[in-house]
Amino acid sequence: MQDQREMVDAVLQDTGAIKECPVHGELLDNLDSGAVEEAIAEGIRMIEGGEMSGDAEEWERRIRARMVDTPDECPLCPDPDRG
Repeated sequence: MQDQREMVDAVLQDTGAIKECPVHGELLDNLDSGAVEEAIAEGIRMIEGGEMSGDAEEWERRIRARMVDTPDECPLCPDPDRG
C-alpha cells in the first residue's frame, strides 16, 4: 500500500489539483480549488470504502497541508522575468 504522502499526491494529480513540471518533474499547484475539494471528497470515499485507512478530518488536513507546500511555478525552471 502507498504511504500517505504518495496517496495524497496521487489523488491530487488524479483530480487535477496538482501537475508535474514537464521539464523537472516538480509537483505544481494548478490553482484549482474545485479540484482540491474533489481530492478531499475522493479520499473520504476511499476511506469509507476501506481502500485507505485513516479518518476524513486527517485526510483533509493532509490535502490542505500538501497544497500549502506546493508552489504554482517550478522552482527549477528559469524565471522569464529575470532575463
